[in-house]
Amino acid sequence: MRFRDYASLVLMGVAVTCALVVTVLAVRAQSRSNPNEQVVTILSDQEWRAALEGGERIGHESAPVTMVIFGDFECPACGRFARNTLSQARALLKDSLTVVYHHFPLPYHRFAKPAMRASECASEQAQFAAMHDALFTYQDSLGIVPFTVIAWRAGITDTASFRSCVERPSDDRKASGDLALATRLGVDGTPTVIVNGSRFKNPPSVADLSAVARTSATRVMKVRASVGQ
Repeated sequence: MRFRDYASLVLMGVAVTCALVVTVLAVRAQSRSNPNEQVVTILSDQEWRAALEGGERIGHESAPVTMVIFGDFECPACGRFARNTLSQARALLKDSLTVVYHHFPLPYHRFAKPAMRASECASEQAQFAAMHDALFTYQDSLGIVPFTVIAWRAGITDTASFRSCVERPSDDRKASGDLALATRLGVDGTPTVIVNGSRFKNPPSVADLSAVARTSATRVMKVRASVGQ
C-alpha cells in the first residue's frame, strides 16, 4: 500500500469515527446494552479475511467499516435487523460502510432458499442491494407475492430475465460455499453479525456497531496494509 493511499484511509477512518461518535450520542437513550458483553468472538486475521471472501457486497470494499452478515430472508430477527439497525447504519455512514452478505438459509424456513435464489438473480443484474431491501421489506409476503413482483418493486426493470433466472435450476454452489464458511466460523444462527472482525453474540444496535467500529478501526487499517489493499 502506498503512503498516500494509507494516509487517505486513515483520514477516512477519522471521519467515520466522528460520525460514529454522533451516532452513539443519538442512540444512547435507545440502547443500554454493553458492547463488550455483546461481542462473543474476535476473529483472527485469517478468519476475518475468509469472512470477506465471496458473499454479496453492498458498498465499496475500501470502506473503513465492514459488516459481514450471515442471514436468512425469512428469518424474523434478520428482517428486524435489516429494516432497523442496518438501514440506519447505511444511511449514516453511506460510502464509509460496506456490507458482505452470506446466505445461511435455515432448513425450517420454507421460502428461505427461493428468496436466496431471487436475490442471486437480482445480483446478476447488479441489483442485489435493492432486492435485499425489498425481500426484507415484504418479508411477510414471501410465498404469497411472486418474486417477480417483489423484484419490480425493488426497481428491477428486466423482469423477464429475472423470471427466467428464478425458474432455471440452481447449482447451489454459492449457498454451499457460504454454509461451509459458516461452519468454519462456528455460525449457528441468524442474523450473525461481524463488524471489522468483531462478532456479536446477539443482533447489535446502532450504538453497539458504532462502539466496535471505533475501537477496531486501527486494526482494520493494519490488516489491509499487510495485504497491500
